[in-house]
Amino acid sequence: SEMCIRDSVYTAPRALFGAARQVVVIKGTSTADDVLTNLECSLSDLGGTGWVVHGGFAKVAAGVLEALRPVLDLDGGAELELVGHSLGGAVATLIGLALAAEGSPPASVVAFGCPRIGYAATPAGRALADALPLTRVNTLDDPVPSLPPAFLATTLGGAAPFGHVRDEQLVLCGGTYAFLGSETAAQAARAPARDGCADALVYATEGSFANAAYLRPHSMPVYIAELAGLAAAASRDADAARASDVFLDVVFT
Repeated sequence: SEMCIRDSVYTAPRALFGAARQVVVIKGTSTADDVLTNLECSLSDLGGTGWVVHGGFAKVAAGVLEALRPVLDLDGGAELELVGHSLGGAVATLIGLALAAEGSPPASVVAFGCPRIGYAATPAGRALADALPLTRVNTLDDPVPSLPPAFLATTLGGAAPFGHVRDEQLVLCGGTYAFLGSETAAQAARAPARDGCADALVYATEGSFANAAYLRPHSMPVYIAELAGLAAAASRDADAARASDVFLDVVFT
């Protein structure tokens, strides 16, 4: 099946990948409505998952999942792969959590430059997230994974700061990569580390997102260039190729 939802979701034709695979790709911020979604930093219970999440992301994820259900083969044995960038990465992650809570987890979730989405409110929610086959991919200087500011959730009355579903991530830099196991390590690796209201304000008010120097490391062309460089390096290095399989298979097949 093939469809487009609000110009934001593409379900790859199953004939392209075979009947056993469905791929859903969700775009990042590109419209004024998307910006408003990013700024809707209320707290929302992601029903059945044990997670309290960013209200704007939750609203979009619920709409996208509802629209996708008629074409997803959740009971027919097809492997579902969710891929998203920026806002789309957050939405893909939330959809993955929701489906996992229903007993139909995706085969993989790959999120590029994903912002913080919320926090696990229960031990079951933490266990659900730990079992999610999620790969977070960031460029070294991408500011968006440090947004929204972590403290904002507790300021809004939440029981914990805004965070990622899991801290483990793959950081790309000039044809090389590093696996980082904690958000603190990731922020230390950025130069400079970015977090806080001032950065959120820049993110929200920058006139042209596509051309803004602050957000350039967040753009998908930068990610594609980094991945292409890594793929080239991997082709020369068998060990790197094996280490890269976790995400290159999704991106380049």
